[in-house]
Amino acid sequence: RAVVACGMCWGRRPETDLKYLLINPFCFTMTNLLALTWRKKSPLLRRPFISYVFFPFSSQVDTPKKCLYPNFSVTMTLEQFRSKWAHLSPGARHEYDDDDGSGISIALAGRIRSRRDASRKLSFFDFCGGGQLPRTERSLQILAQEKYLGPNFLDRNYQRGDIVGIRGFPGKSNTGELSIVAREMVMLAPCLRPLPDTARNVVRDHDIRFRKRYVDFLTNESARNVLIKRSKVINYLRQFLIDRDFLEVETPVLSVSAGGATARPFETSSVAFSKATDLFLRIAPELYLKKLIIGGFDRVFEIGKVFRNEGIDSAHNPEFTSCEFYMTYSDYSDIMDLTEELFRGLVYYINGSHVVHENAENAPIDFSRPFERIGVIEGIEKYAKITIPRPLDSPETKSFLDDLLIERGIRLSAPRTTARMLDKLVEHFIEDQIVDRPTFIIDHPKIMSPLAKTHSSDEDLTERFEL
Repeated sequence: RAVVACGMCWGRRPETDLKYLLINPFCFTMTNLLALTWRKKSPLLRRPFISYVFFPFSSQVDTPKKCLYPNFSVTMTLEQFRSKWAHLSPGARHEYDDDDGSGISIALAGRIRSRRDASRKLSFFDFCGGGQLPRTERSLQILAQEKYLGPNFLDRNYQRGDIVGIRGFPGKSNTGELSIVAREMVMLAPCLRPLPDTARNVVRDHDIRFRKRYVDFLTNESARNVLIKRSKVINYLRQFLIDRDFLEVETPVLSVSAGGATARPFETSSVAFSKATDLFLRIAPELYLKKLIIGGFDRVFEIGKVFRNEGIDSAHNPEFTSCEFYMTYSDYSDIMDLTEELFRGLVYYINGSHVVHENAENAPIDFSRPFERIGVIEGIEKYAKITIPRPLDSPETKSFLDDLLIERGIRLSAPRTTARMLDKLVEHFIEDQIVDRPTFIIDHPKIMSPLAKTHSSDEDLTERFEL
């Protein structure tokens, strides 16, 4: 099936010879490359050499090559397959349709998780889809038999991590495991790196998990659940506000000034403007949203990224997603009612219950009960069993709070201002008491929030709350 051809390569210009070989459609042997390299090292060589080139007949040249990554259309998801055929009895083979007697052909696709060879004529593959359900509900067994796939099929190198397409019909193994009996298996994308065996272990190395997130998602079900729940939270939050006549907007991320919060911004520049013009990544969308309120929009909100060029810890990241909404003709009591309604509905939407179990050590958090509301000064005096002198900005109050911190052994670095000492007392006496239900901490002193709106009934306090 091949013709042997002889040719002369004079070696006068090795780079020309190399170009000839590269554009030549023939499949040259290793001898050509070795000889060409040898002549490059010996430029004085002028002797011709014989090159044996093998090439197929023209009838085979026109034969199309097999696609390495073929197209494959599925007829249903693995979750739909499990739901539709779960009623089959052990050992059943539903090869033909009950209505018209035609053959059933179902096309599924997924990633191989494991392979078990029962004999030379029978193998079992566990493969998994990419849906949002738990792995047990989006996994399925492939029953591969020589009877349907042909001889020597099981010798092919299907391994853990490969993405395959399956065409076949539903059935159950003798042990009652729902399976798809394969008539055809198509390699859609081979796995070129060894996939961790999740049946025996999971990836716990933090460096691998956070640098190679795809490995984390493939091996750790908890990491997948975080991503899925985050998507549900964003969707619920957006729909909750839209249902209450809020208008979703997008405001600029790049601006000539960074405002709306006190933080260090990221700085950049643009080729469209002069070099003297500095641009900043936004640290909050607040100013643009307030301009929309001035422009006549009564209710607006935005869900988007904000950036702050500051430290990183368990509660802070240089970039994060925030939601800001503004509603006219309402006060902070209305916003607290709206926030309570939002969280109560969100928790039930995500978990199917109003009770959240954070871990075994902490008490469950009940979102069905009304959220408690505790004033800052009221809460400190209640739990510390003291009376804070008035006015709050007096030297006597500062000295009193300083002595209280020393007496109770509460550490606070300098500067020990009245505002920072009050904030530390809130953390120590109030926040530590919040264990079983969400609580609003309200009515912060003006000395702590000088830019917040003054309280309608007490000029020393502000209409501010934290949840």
